Amino acid sequence: MYYARDKRNDSYYEVTSFRDPVTKKPKSSRVCIGKQLIDGTFLPNKFYIEREAKRKLEIELEATKEELSSTTRKSTVLEKSIKTVSGKKKSGLTYSLAEMAKSENLESSLTKVFSKDKARMILSVCFYIISSNSAALDDFNYFDTTSTHPYNKNISSCSSSRLLSSITEQDINDFFKYLRDSNAPSKKEDCFCAFDGTTFSSYSDKLSEVEVSKGKQNPDLKHFALASIYSSHEARCAYYRLYRGNIPDIKTIDNFVEVAKSMNYHFRRIIVDRGYCSYNNLYKLHVQLGYEVIMCMKANLKDCNSALDTVINTFENDSTYFLSEHGVYAKSVEKNIVFAKSTGYNNEVKCYFHVYYNEEKHDKLNKKLHGDVDDSIEKINKLLASGTKTIEEIKDPSYTCKRKNLINFKNLTTLNNMVTKDDVAINKAKKKFGYFFLLTTKKISAKEALDKYRAKDGVERVFRNVKTDLGFKRAYVKNDQTLQGKVFVVMLAGMLSTSIRNKLRDNKDLLTKKLTYNKLLKELEMIYTYEVKGKLKWCEISHLQKSIIKCLDVPEIKEISIKAKSRKGKEVSK
Repeated sequence: MYYARDKRNDSYYEVTSFRDPVTKKPKSSRVCIGKQLIDGTFLPNKFYIEREAKRKLEIELEATKEELSSTTRKSTVLEKSIKTVSGKKKSGLTYSLAEMAKSENLESSLTKVFSKDKARMILSVCFYIISSNSAALDDFNYFDTTSTHPYNKNISSCSSSRLLSSITEQDINDFFKYLRDSNAPSKKEDCFCAFDGTTFSSYSDKLSEVEVSKGKQNPDLKHFALASIYSSHEARCAYYRLYRGNIPDIKTIDNFVEVAKSMNYHFRRIIVDRGYCSYNNLYKLHVQLGYEVIMCMKANLKDCNSALDTVINTFENDSTYFLSEHGVYAKSVEKNIVFAKSTGYNNEVKCYFHVYYNEEKHDKLNKKLHGDVDDSIEKINKLLASGTKTIEEIKDPSYTCKRKNLINFKNLTTLNNMVTKDDVAINKAKKKFGYFFLLTTKKISAKEALDKYRAKDGVERVFRNVKTDLGFKRAYVKNDQTLQGKVFVVMLAGMLSTSIRNKLRDNKDLLTKKLTYNKLLKELEMIYTYEVKGKLKWCEISHLQKSIIKCLDVPEIKEISIKAKSRKGKEVSK
């Protein structure tokens, strides 16, 4: 360390030299400590004065401690006895999460992308989000004082903001690449991916991704969207990305195709829901990527209508089409699809439309339709009878009511000025009640197609876990950099939360049926640790807690009993 003077503004700087551990090159940092006055005297600044005062106080404090420690032997013995045993901390939950992060290669993938210290900070923030239901990061100090965590130090609000803003999109992509490589399936494995999206609201107007969403949420709210890929091989999120809230779902497949090519995914099959239904997307997924596609189709498509015409009135007369496992009727129809010339693929592709009919859903929708029509007719007739509105005002598009298109306004006489049901329009509207359609590019049975499509709920469980288990329904961030990092740590916590729920669902025989996800977390939190002479000790563990640890495939925790010496020198178990 040496001092340097800047002649331009007569300022003095304290220069410290050091070597960069990454580049191995010498670097230096300087701090202003004051300036020189006209008469040549040195005028220290506030930083220099406070630092020197702090140094003097530290020297005086050390001298006082040394004086007190050397006064009597009793004070020294008392000080050692205080330091031998520390207060207990909640450790069961964070221990289990840390072991799960190791076994699922989350920790190793984080360490490859970030430094070891930064990876521990990210894991500690994830554990805090899980245990506190996504509470504000300002309260991390309470978590640090009451629980153990990988970073083992407090993370202040400023530190957490710097941590989140330092996580870039490239870091996230690298993380998922390392995570995929650590447990990549072979090309021959029969694994599928499910692609879906969701939205989160935000109060900030400075985020570039925030915009009024269309069709998903309240149009008055501003949202940003998140698309996720769920892998059946790992049973968790395999990749995600952010995009603007006003972009329709159907346009997000293009980006997925590019990501799948660059990251070399080995999925054999992809499952998408009705929001991504288009023949253009079918061409990209099936022809360009070679995936077997299972797609939920929109009922208003021409091919769906023709498939429905071939099976209409079939299910009522033949009970062999009933699938008792799902409670629906089903029949498969083979059709050839010709893609548009704009795709550059002119040949026909043989696809299979699976038509399903749910009788209970048909009755429910039919009852609701007639109820809405009856309510609207009663309301309109009262307005006409009282003279509040004329029939021309009722017909005007500015007047709205439920199922107005199913009401007959014709043949109104001057004596009986009443509107009635339009039976022809109602029968046409009821034609598709209870029906839904799946398209597959491979010839499989209708039952197998529905089984595989309903396995798609894994990606929906990821979103549900993030919004309910972690409480991440709104992003309380101000800029894009912080948003990217906040979503990353939340999705990382969501992977651990999803893993806990999967194991809880698959091992119900080891646990009581009344044990919920939140009760499981509480039971793990009640496993404490404390230090005795610098060694970590576990408290007593109940039978239920042992069963939970076994259910999560976490290494067994061995409880201990502390022994203290009695006055006669004999060891007494406490």
